[in-house]
Amino acid sequence: MTTETYPGQGPLEGRMNVPAPAAKEGSAGGEGAGKEVGASGTSGATSTPEELSAARALIAERLRQTRTRLVEARAVVADKAKCTAQATDAYVKDHPWQVLGVAAAAGVLAGVLLSRR
Repeated sequence: MTTETYPGQGPLEGRMNVPAPAAKEGSAGGEGAGKEVGASGTSGATSTPEELSAARALIAERLRQTRTRLVEARAVVADKAKCTAQATDAYVKDHPWQVLGVAAAAGVLAGVLLSRR
């Protein structure tokens, strides 16, 4: 599966990997999966040890790439969460009465809605 990265999106501006459209209708799965694994057109039961070794190496490499992308995505999400928490903390410290008023209004609204049961 190929991915496109939209230009102008840095790591903290919501960089997204979006699957590119499939070349053929009904084709799903990894990029060139049919080429690397089972290119001879035989079933998995009659694969040679070399083909199995190549398939294992391919799967291991893709797993490593996926883990790397997951670690990078986790770091981006953690950075965004930290920035959001810091901004929220600063706003609450700068506007404590407004935050208190919004919280009280939300509490009253929740109480009214729950009491109508």
